[in-house]
Amino acid sequence: MKHLFLAAAFVAAFSFPARSDDRPTTVEIDTSTLAWVPAGASAFPPGLTQRFIFQDAPGTPGVAIVKFPKGYLEPRHYHTTNGHTGFILKGKLNSGGRIVGPGAFVYFPAGTPHGPNDALEETELLRWADGPLDLHLGDPATPGAPVVAVDTSTVEWQPVKAEGFPEGMMAARLYSYPETGGGVALLKFPKGFREPRHHHTNGDHGTYLISGRMQLGDTIAAPGHFSYAVNHTPHGPNVALEDSLLLIWGKTKLDLVVE
Repeated sequence: MKHLFLAAAFVAAFSFPARSDDRPTTVEIDTSTLAWVPAGASAFPPGLTQRFIFQDAPGTPGVAIVKFPKGYLEPRHYHTTNGHTGFILKGKLNSGGRIVGPGAFVYFPAGTPHGPNDALEETELLRWADGPLDLHLGDPATPGAPVVAVDTSTVEWQPVKAEGFPEGMMAARLYSYPETGGGVALLKFPKGFREPRHHHTNGDHGTYLISGRMQLGDTIAAPGHFSYAVNHTPHGPNVALEDSLLLIWGKTKLDLVVE
Protein backbone atom coordinates (compact mmCIF):
# COMPACT_ATOMS: atom_id res chain seq x y z
CA MET A 1 0.00 0.00 0.00
CA LYS A 2 1.42 3.37 -0.99
CA HIS A 3 1.41 5.96 1.80
CA LEU A 4 1.10 9.71 1.37
CA PHE A 5 1.10 12.63 3.77
CA LEU A 6 -1.68 15.14 3.27
CA ALA A 7 -3.12 18.25 4.83
CA ALA A 8 -6.24 18.04 6.94
CA ALA A 9 -7.77 21.37 7.88
CA PHE A 10 -9.46 21.56 11.23
CA VAL A 11 -10.14 25.21 11.47
CA ALA A 12 -11.85 25.74 14.78
CA ALA A 13 -12.24 24.24 18.22
CA PHE A 14 -15.60 22.45 18.13
CA SER A 15 -18.20 22.15 20.86
CA PHE A 16 -20.66 19.31 20.65
CA PRO A 17 -24.27 19.64 21.84
CA ALA A 18 -25.63 17.15 24.32
CA ARG A 19 -27.71 14.34 22.89
CA SER A 20 -31.39 14.44 23.72
CA ASP A 21 -33.95 11.65 23.76
CA ASP A 22 -35.98 13.33 21.01
CA ARG A 23 -33.11 13.82 18.54
CA PRO A 24 -33.45 12.05 15.16
CA THR A 25 -32.23 8.48 15.08
CA THR A 26 -31.24 8.81 11.43
CA VAL A 27 -29.88 11.79 9.49
CA GLU A 28 -29.93 12.16 5.69
CA ILE A 29 -28.28 15.26 4.18
CA ASP A 30 -27.58 16.28 0.60
CA THR A 31 -24.43 18.27 1.37
CA SER A 32 -24.60 20.11 -1.99
CA THR A 33 -27.53 22.10 -0.58
CA LEU A 34 -25.55 23.40 2.42
CA ALA A 35 -24.23 26.95 2.36
CA TRP A 36 -20.52 27.72 2.48
CA VAL A 37 -19.81 29.74 5.61
CA PRO A 38 -16.59 31.32 6.91
CA ALA A 39 -14.42 28.95 8.91
CA GLY A 40 -11.18 29.20 10.74
CA ALA A 41 -9.57 29.95 14.06
CA SER A 42 -8.29 33.46 14.71
CA ALA A 43 -4.72 32.15 14.45
CA PHE A 44 -5.33 31.11 10.83
CA PRO A 45 -5.33 33.40 7.78
CA PRO A 46 -8.83 34.35 6.55
CA GLY A 47 -10.23 32.62 3.49
CA LEU A 48 -11.31 29.15 4.60
CA THR A 49 -14.98 28.23 4.26
CA GLN A 50 -16.90 25.13 5.22
CA ARG A 51 -20.13 23.24 4.82
CA PHE A 52 -20.77 22.04 8.34
CA ILE A 53 -22.70 18.79 8.02
CA PHE A 54 -23.27 17.17 11.39
CA GLN A 55 -22.17 17.01 15.01
CA ASP A 56 -23.13 14.69 17.82
CA ALA A 57 -22.60 14.55 21.59
CA PRO A 58 -19.29 15.26 23.36
CA GLY A 59 -16.66 12.69 22.43
CA THR A 60 -18.40 11.65 19.23
CA PRO A 61 -17.68 12.68 15.64
CA GLY A 62 -18.27 15.99 13.91
CA VAL A 63 -18.08 16.25 10.12
CA ALA A 64 -17.75 19.07 7.56
CA ILE A 65 -16.36 19.83 4.11
CA VAL A 66 -13.61 22.43 4.34
CA LYS A 67 -12.74 24.51 1.26
CA PHE A 68 -9.24 25.94 0.70
CA PRO A 69 -9.07 28.71 -1.91
CA LYS A 70 -6.18 28.38 -4.34
CA GLY A 71 -3.01 29.74 -2.74
CA TYR A 72 -4.24 29.38 0.84
CA LEU A 73 -1.44 28.47 3.29
CA GLU A 74 -2.55 26.71 6.46
CA PRO A 75 0.02 27.07 9.27
CA ARG A 76 1.54 24.10 11.03
CA HIS A 77 -0.55 23.17 14.07
CA TYR A 78 -1.77 20.36 16.30
CA HIS A 79 -4.61 19.39 18.65
CA THR A 80 -4.26 17.84 22.11
CA THR A 81 -7.87 16.84 22.80
CA ASN A 82 -8.79 14.46 19.96
CA GLY A 83 -7.69 13.09 16.61
CA HIS A 84 -9.31 13.64 13.23
CA THR A 85 -9.50 12.34 9.68
CA GLY A 86 -9.31 14.05 6.31
CA PHE A 87 -10.29 12.88 2.81
CA ILE A 88 -9.61 15.04 -0.26
CA LEU A 89 -12.70 15.24 -2.46
CA LYS A 90 -11.29 17.61 -5.10
CA GLY A 91 -8.27 19.82 -5.72
CA LYS A 92 -4.61 19.49 -4.79
CA LEU A 93 -2.48 20.29 -1.73
CA ASN A 94 1.25 20.51 -1.10
CA SER A 95 1.92 19.09 2.35
CA GLY A 96 5.56 19.20 3.33
CA GLY A 97 6.67 18.81 -0.27
CA ARG A 98 4.27 15.95 -1.02
CA ILE A 99 1.54 16.65 -3.59
CA VAL A 100 -1.78 15.00 -2.78
CA GLY A 101 -5.13 15.07 -4.54
CA PRO A 102 -8.56 13.42 -4.64
CA GLY A 103 -8.76 10.13 -2.75
CA ALA A 104 -5.95 10.87 -0.32
CA PHE A 105 -6.90 9.94 3.25
CA VAL A 106 -5.23 10.83 6.55
CA TYR A 107 -5.73 10.33 10.26
CA PHE A 108 -3.95 12.66 12.69
CA PRO A 109 -3.89 11.38 16.29
CA ALA A 110 -4.09 13.89 19.12
CA GLY A 111 -0.77 15.68 19.59
CA THR A 112 0.46 15.03 16.06
CA PRO A 113 1.49 18.22 14.18
CA HIS A 114 0.44 18.79 10.57
CA GLY A 115 1.13 21.49 8.01
CA PRO A 116 2.04 23.94 6.69
CA ASN A 117 -0.31 23.08 3.84
CA ASP A 118 -0.45 24.97 0.57
CA ALA A 119 -3.53 24.78 -1.68
CA LEU A 120 -2.21 24.43 -5.23
CA GLU A 121 -5.81 24.44 -6.49
CA GLU A 122 -9.15 25.17 -4.89
CA THR A 123 -9.46 22.13 -2.66
CA GLU A 124 -12.33 20.51 -0.76
CA LEU A 125 -11.55 18.22 2.15
CA LEU A 126 -14.03 16.06 4.05
CA ARG A 127 -13.05 15.94 7.71
CA TRP A 128 -14.33 14.07 10.74
CA ALA A 129 -13.24 14.76 14.31
CA ASP A 130 -13.31 12.22 17.13
CA GLY A 131 -14.56 14.95 19.48
CA PRO A 132 -13.94 18.59 20.42
CA LEU A 133 -10.65 20.00 19.10
CA ASP A 134 -8.40 22.60 20.65
CA LEU A 135 -5.79 24.33 18.47
CA HIS A 136 -2.08 25.03 18.97
CA LEU A 137 0.32 26.45 16.40
CA GLY A 138 3.73 24.90 15.74
CA ASP A 139 4.98 21.59 17.18
CA PRO A 140 4.24 20.02 20.56
CA ALA A 141 7.08 19.27 22.96
CA THR A 142 6.18 15.59 22.71
CA PRO A 143 4.53 14.60 19.41
CA GLY A 144 1.66 12.14 19.34
CA ALA A 145 1.47 8.86 17.42
CA PRO A 146 2.55 8.83 13.77
CA VAL A 147 0.23 10.06 11.04
CA VAL A 148 -1.74 7.37 9.18
CA ALA A 149 -1.88 8.36 5.51
CA VAL A 150 -3.27 6.31 2.63
CA ASP A 151 -3.47 6.70 -1.14
CA THR A 152 -6.87 5.08 -1.61
CA SER A 153 -6.18 4.29 -5.27
CA THR A 154 -3.81 1.55 -4.07
CA VAL A 155 -5.79 0.01 -1.19
CA GLU A 156 -6.37 -3.74 -0.93
CA TRP A 157 -10.04 -4.66 -1.24
CA GLN A 158 -11.56 -7.52 0.73
CA PRO A 159 -14.99 -9.11 0.24
CA VAL A 160 -17.56 -8.32 2.94
CA LYS A 161 -18.91 -11.57 4.32
CA ALA A 162 -21.83 -11.28 6.72
CA GLU A 163 -24.70 -13.59 7.51
CA GLY A 164 -27.77 -12.50 5.55
CA PHE A 165 -25.77 -10.31 3.14
CA PRO A 166 -25.35 -11.24 -0.53
CA GLU A 167 -21.88 -11.49 -2.01
CA GLY A 168 -20.42 -8.62 -4.01
CA MET A 169 -19.74 -5.77 -1.58
CA MET A 170 -16.04 -5.00 -1.01
CA ALA A 171 -14.31 -3.10 1.79
CA ALA A 172 -10.93 -1.44 2.34
CA ARG A 173 -9.97 -0.41 5.89
CA LEU A 174 -8.26 2.99 6.07
CA TYR A 175 -7.90 3.45 9.83
CA SER A 176 -8.65 1.42 12.98
CA TYR A 177 -9.18 2.85 16.45
CA PRO A 178 -6.89 0.69 18.61
CA GLU A 179 -9.04 0.90 21.74
CA THR A 180 -12.41 0.00 20.20
CA GLY A 181 -11.80 -1.85 16.92
CA GLY A 182 -13.90 0.70 15.05
CA GLY A 183 -12.51 2.81 12.25
CA VAL A 184 -12.85 4.31 8.81
CA ALA A 185 -13.30 2.27 5.63
CA LEU A 186 -14.29 2.47 2.00
CA LEU A 187 -17.18 0.32 0.81
CA LYS A 188 -17.56 -0.55 -2.86
CA PHE A 189 -20.98 -1.60 -4.19
CA PRO A 190 -21.38 -3.08 -7.68
CA LYS A 191 -24.37 -1.86 -9.69
CA GLY A 192 -27.47 -3.79 -8.63
CA PHE A 193 -26.15 -4.83 -5.21
CA ARG A 194 -28.90 -4.85 -2.58
CA GLU A 195 -27.86 -4.43 1.03
CA PRO A 196 -30.69 -5.77 3.23
CA ARG A 197 -32.34 -3.73 5.97
CA HIS A 198 -30.28 -4.08 9.13
CA HIS A 199 -29.13 -2.42 12.35
CA HIS A 200 -26.19 -2.42 14.76
CA THR A 201 -26.43 -2.91 18.51
CA ASN A 202 -23.08 -1.48 19.61
CA GLY A 203 -22.53 1.92 18.05
CA ASP A 204 -23.52 4.81 15.76
CA HIS A 205 -22.01 5.26 12.31
CA GLY A 206 -21.95 7.75 9.46
CA THR A 207 -21.43 7.47 5.71
CA TYR A 208 -20.58 9.78 2.81
CA LEU A 209 -21.24 8.81 -0.82
CA ILE A 210 -18.12 9.61 -2.84
CA SER A 211 -19.21 8.38 -6.25
CA GLY A 212 -22.07 6.55 -7.95
CA ARG A 213 -25.76 6.63 -7.10
CA MET A 214 -27.67 4.63 -4.49
CA GLN A 215 -31.17 4.20 -3.16
CA LEU A 216 -30.83 4.40 0.62
CA GLY A 217 -34.19 3.35 2.00
CA ASP A 218 -36.58 5.88 0.43
CA THR A 219 -33.80 8.32 -0.54
CA ILE A 220 -32.04 8.50 -3.90
CA ALA A 221 -28.47 9.50 -3.03
CA ALA A 222 -25.95 11.18 -5.34
CA PRO A 223 -22.29 11.96 -4.56
CA GLY A 224 -22.10 14.20 -1.51
CA HIS A 225 -24.93 12.47 0.35
CA PHE A 226 -24.32 12.07 4.10
CA SER A 227 -26.13 9.57 6.33
CA TYR A 228 -25.94 8.95 10.06
CA ALA A 229 -27.60 6.08 11.93
CA VAL A 230 -27.83 5.87 15.72
CA ASN A 231 -27.21 2.62 17.59
CA HIS A 232 -30.11 0.14 17.19
CA THR A 233 -31.71 2.15 14.36
CA PRO A 234 -32.73 0.06 11.32
CA HIS A 235 -31.58 1.38 7.92
CA GLY A 236 -31.91 0.14 4.38
CA PRO A 237 -32.54 -1.68 2.21
CA ASN A 238 -29.82 0.04 0.16
CA VAL A 239 -29.52 -0.57 -3.57
CA ALA A 240 -26.61 0.46 -5.79
CA LEU A 241 -28.16 2.07 -8.88
CA GLU A 242 -24.62 2.47 -10.27
CA ASP A 243 -21.21 1.21 -9.20
CA SER A 244 -20.82 3.21 -5.99
CA LEU A 245 -18.12 4.13 -3.46
CA LEU A 246 -19.01 4.98 0.13
CA LEU A 247 -16.85 6.20 3.02
CA ILE A 248 -17.99 4.90 6.43
CA TRP A 249 -17.03 5.88 10.02
CA GLY A 250 -17.75 3.95 13.20
CA LYS A 251 -16.06 4.67 16.54
CA THR A 252 -16.71 1.09 17.69
CA LYS A 253 -16.49 -2.24 15.90
CA LEU A 254 -20.03 -2.69 14.62
CA ASP A 255 -21.98 -5.91 14.77
CA LEU A 256 -24.64 -6.51 12.13
CA VAL A 257 -28.21 -7.69 12.61
CA VAL A 258 -30.30 -8.29 9.49
CA GLU A 259 -33.96 -7.37 9.93
